[in-house]
Amino acid sequence: MKKLLLVLFILLPLLASAQSGLSAVTLKNGTVLKGIIKQIDSTDAITIDIAGIETKIKMNDVQQIEPIDITVPNTHGNKSVEIQKVAVSDPLKDYKGFLLAKGNSVYIYSANSDEDPLAKYNTAGANAIKALLKADGFWNVVDHIQQAHFTINYIVDTSRSDYAYLSVSSWRTGKSIIIDKSGTNESIDKNRELAKKFYRKGIVPLQRKIEKGNISKNIITDFTIK
Repeated sequence: MKKLLLVLFILLPLLASAQSGLSAVTLKNGTVLKGIIKQIDSTDAITIDIAGIETKIKMNDVQQIEPIDITVPNTHGNKSVEIQKVAVSDPLKDYKGFLLAKGNSVYIYSANSDEDPLAKYNTAGANAIKALLKADGFWNVVDHIQQAHFTINYIVDTSRSDYAYLSVSSWRTGKSIIIDKSGTNESIDKNRELAKKFYRKGIVPLQRKIEKGNISKNIITDFTIK
């Protein structure tokens, strides 16, 4: 159960991006499927609803997932309003290379839904990390996940013992890793300070390894688009 919870935490931003509406899934053979992503398991498959029919696709066959979930009204003249689907512009759709490379763009994610009682603790941690990353300038911090090469996630869990997790993920490859975790509590100040600790002990060492070319082969494989 604990392992399942960890997987869910690091996949949250992937689900938030892909499940918000219509998505285009490009397969490695060039086929493009359009539908609503119902589930993403980075170690197995994605489930996509195409015209009411759910289909599972192995992650090994997926090249890219692009959200196309923005709707705009057509109000020309006095005709009745018609809702149309408009593709979201992805400035990185043709990107090839290591997603975590210095100078690339990162989105800082936290589970900050208004319905989530832990939102303020997640947000406090995420904002602390965002401020530190903006200050060090190693990556370019962006405001939308579609603009990012990858995502850094700060998630608080109190379902059993109180824990906070720091992970790195990218919906572009469907991969994710936990880079730090620690006990926490329901305190904004505690989570703000813990996030700073995560930055010093998790993010900074990762940046140094990237800069020196000492990153593990698994991370390079999981976060590289060829």
